[in-house]
Amino acid sequence: MANDKINLITHPMRAQIITALTGRPLTIAQLAAILPEIPLPSLYRHVRLLVEGEILEAVDEVRVNGAPTRVYGVRPKQVMITPEDTLNTPAADHLVFFSAFTDMLNAQFRNYVTREDAAPRTDLVSAVLTVLYLAPDEYDRFKGEIGEVVRRWAERPRPENGQRHLLSNIVFPDKSEPPPA
Repeated sequence: MANDKINLITHPMRAQIITALTGRPLTIAQLAAILPEIPLPSLYRHVRLLVEGEILEAVDEVRVNGAPTRVYGVRPKQVMITPEDTLNTPAADHLVFFSAFTDMLNAQFRNYVTREDAAPRTDLVSAVLTVLYLAPDEYDRFKGEIGEVVRRWAERPRPENGQRHLLSNIVFPDKSEPPPA
């Protein structure tokens, strides 16, 4: 695969680490508590790889039992895969990237729904699939408008009683039009 950044962020364990850190800086101990399925030595190794790849950074240092402990955060805009990142990427690699992304979403949802306190009905869990017919210029405008709405909500200050929500946005052309009758 051509792009080191994409390989870094689409690895299943690293994708879980990135998701856990998005929007909130954490120590390794906090990550380990959130991601108990990742063995501690693997967690340290994957965080180190993400720091070396400039996806994560140490954003603070706190004292835990008197010892200095790094607090890690996601570097802004480093976890986005842009069209430029995949310009010369074969279609088969796009499938690998997409599968890694959906596997990560599946793992996050599984972690949620298998918790003792999971309440999909009262938490208003939702998944939406909508078909849109858009001309190329409309598609560009739609992406911009959706991006602006998401950005506006993501960048606002965290409310004191705010609960973390994961939002996924997947858009791709559907080439399954039937032949004329």
